[in-house]
Amino acid sequence: MLLNVRHKVRWLLSQFVLNVVLLSVLGLPYLTWMITPQHDWLAKLYLLTTQIGWFGLFALAISLAMLALSWLPGRWLKCIATLITWLASVLLIVDVQVYQQYRFHLSGFVWELLIEGGDEVISLSWYTLLMAGMIVLGLGLASLVVSVLSSKLARTQLRWTRYACAIWFACLLTSQSIHMWRDANYDSVVPSYSYHWPLYYPLTAKRFFHKMGWIDIQAAREENLTLAQPQSSNLNYPLHPLSYEKSTQQPKQQPNILFIAIDTWRYDDANPQVTPHISQFAQRSLRFQQHVSGGNSTQAGIFSLFYGLPATYWNAFLSAQQRPALMDALQAQDYQFAIYAAAPLNSPPFDRTVFNGVENLRIDTPADTSPQRDARITDDFIDFLHTRDSSKPYFGFLFYDSAHATDFPADMPLHFSPSWERVDHIKLNNDFDPEPYRNRYRNALYYIDTQVERVLKSLQARGELDHTIVVITSDHGQEFNDNHQNYWGHGSNYSMAQIHVPLYIYVPGRESKDIRWKTTHQDIAPTFMQRTLGVSNPVSDYSVGYDLFDTQRDRDWLLIGSYFNYAMVADDEIMVTYPSGSVQTMTPQLEPKAQHSFTSSDLMQALTQMNRFLK
Repeated sequence: MLLNVRHKVRWLLSQFVLNVVLLSVLGLPYLTWMITPQHDWLAKLYLLTTQIGWFGLFALAISLAMLALSWLPGRWLKCIATLITWLASVLLIVDVQVYQQYRFHLSGFVWELLIEGGDEVISLSWYTLLMAGMIVLGLGLASLVVSVLSSKLARTQLRWTRYACAIWFACLLTSQSIHMWRDANYDSVVPSYSYHWPLYYPLTAKRFFHKMGWIDIQAAREENLTLAQPQSSNLNYPLHPLSYEKSTQQPKQQPNILFIAIDTWRYDDANPQVTPHISQFAQRSLRFQQHVSGGNSTQAGIFSLFYGLPATYWNAFLSAQQRPALMDALQAQDYQFAIYAAAPLNSPPFDRTVFNGVENLRIDTPADTSPQRDARITDDFIDFLHTRDSSKPYFGFLFYDSAHATDFPADMPLHFSPSWERVDHIKLNNDFDPEPYRNRYRNALYYIDTQVERVLKSLQARGELDHTIVVITSDHGQEFNDNHQNYWGHGSNYSMAQIHVPLYIYVPGRESKDIRWKTTHQDIAPTFMQRTLGVSNPVSDYSVGYDLFDTQRDRDWLLIGSYFNYAMVADDEIMVTYPSGSVQTMTPQLEPKAQHSFTSSDLMQALTQMNRFLK
């Protein structure tokens, strides 16, 4: 029995090492998308060690599966190991082909499209079928060779496998260390490779390095502010260079633009009781009643707000450190930037995406609590109004965080009771009464409302509302077990509680009214590009959205994202796709549905939206 166990251990280690080699070789086509600067030896080392280290993790997953089945007789175990290696190899080759054609990796959505669309997606000629069959058979043969060699090598000493495993682990450790260090130093090369490998989420440690005093994040950003876009970017964005209509307006006649975003503000808590001053200002504004965010999380919501694109592009834009066309247009029109956020701008890394290139960008607002930071950004923006260059227009962005933190000053009177004394997430369950929790959240919103009032009063007192467009919205909503499925907070599903958000736009001289057609964050950037900044390109050059005021829109569903998954959301159906490859279809109330009603044409249109701006 001891000899049998020892033989199986040797066999598992041998199989692991050979699978590392096999999968790393099969994944070599991904490297063709990654261009390293000629003398950047560290970037070249990163590619080599990541290729071995990352695909080694896939090989490790196969070995762990075999370890769980090690009680089986040896012959059966080896047959199953061969089959799993074969299937993993086939999946990897399919992902390579999908990436070569569509520039994103295999997912449940792609499988659904292949099944539903068939010949509409891939032309299955006899030659294609023949080549595919030969590749699958070849991978089967390679898997059989791995199994046979593993058995032969298992009869030898363990020493060589130990050395090989140590080399693999060293590669994994080296690659992640390089990424953490280069990422923390605002390198534009190494982080740009991440998007190209499947399921690749490298480690970062900016805050740890900063806390240890090894890196000054603010100084590192300023030092590397002018770095060029990485050569390995797979973005084709915008599709054509931005062009502008000729205008007789002088820069100082351009309207100021102020975006006020309240983190975690759901639509039905935008009312005179919870946010009285904002609601009063909304009576002078355009009120979008069916507006939804482009995400159920901060990362996806803010991304869609500024880029006018689905959040599925996030990794590509982060890897390329490419800012939105909206920010390019603002800079081209000589706008000043006043960016103040109560939440850190490097988590998510908006400093490398949305606000990349903004000089003197403050990443962290110094204060101990979210309410204090909200007050600080309000003070700073009001100070900016007094000291700015009045000969130029400005673009302002205020991002309030107290509602996300469900916090407010201790000396503030409670406007909603009973209010939870503190948030204990461990107590939340399907039977928990949400009212005290939601009241605490509403009290936090009430506090934010007082800060926004200060901003609006300052604009009014200076007479700036006559030439300032003000946008008030949120990045996403907040759920308090609305659907009785034990969902709390955000980032967990695509129900209206998490994606339906307020949108008020004040335009000087424009009549206020309710707008009841469906709109989304993806429409905001193109509206400003066309109507305010004079961009003459068609919207399709830089966005998948529409002009907010265009009623002629073909929109039966929306692509909405989160951190690791995304969904097609229609009025009566939600189809979510996960990195694991699974797809889940449900009602708007999150009840499961046996089948989705999206057509292959819908799926193909969604695929087009997700790869239009990829090379």
